[in-house]
Amino acid sequence: MNKSHQVASANTNSLLQVNLGNTAINNVGLDALNLNATNGSLAIGTVNTVSLNSAGDDAIDLSATVGSQVRLTGSGVTGANATANGLLANADASRIDVNLTQVGSFNNAGTDGIQFTGTSGSLVNLVLSGAPGSFDGAGANGINGTLTNSNGTLNINNITFRNAVVDALHLNLTNAILASTITGSDFSRPGPAPSGDDGIDLSLNGSVANMHLTNTAINNAGDDAIHVDSINASLLNMKYTGGSLVNA
Repeated sequence: MNKSHQVASANTNSLLQVNLGNTAINNVGLDALNLNATNGSLAIGTVNTVSLNSAGDDAIDLSATVGSQVRLTGSGVTGANATANGLLANADASRIDVNLTQVGSFNNAGTDGIQFTGTSGSLVNLVLSGAPGSFDGAGANGINGTLTNSNGTLNINNITFRNAVVDALHLNLTNAILASTITGSDFSRPGPAPSGDDGIDLSLNGSVANMHLTNTAINNAGDDAIHVDSINASLLNMKYTGGSLVNA
């Protein structure tokens, strides 16, 4: 197995810029792309027509800590068959911004298709648009997000999260605010028999979630198509139009 991979770190009030174009970083032993910033630093990544398939850990691993920021933008990225996560974003008292267009296949991640975490006043903004794209067949959740004393944005367009083993979309919010728009997606299981857990599983504790789902199917969930637990004066504003909730 090829052990080389792209790792870029910005430490202590530093600025780092990484540009990848028409590049294949496949079959690596660790993360295919690892971009991190700490101690007041800024790391900027640009990826265009990049293949990050069959990573030994995560296809994309982003980390921002101690008042830092990571920005990742680009188009035409794939990251199928990652041993762990397709896209991992962890922010602690920091900010992560991801804006990817023409996303391709990130299918068959061993853990989550997308996993993000924000703690201690972080801001996590994920904006992904597919070509169409797919994070199908995740070993755990299609999307798994946790925000604690933090805020976030989750905007998904024309990307599917079918056949996740656990939940297609799992969100855990504590003293947090999340805004999400999901359009033209699919959170379904293969059927005809229900399988997996929930299509969407939301847990809100003292939090606010504003969600708008359009033309997004949530079929054949093994438990609930949409499951919500809300405590401590939480507020969920959800608008669901043009999709299907069949056979949960």
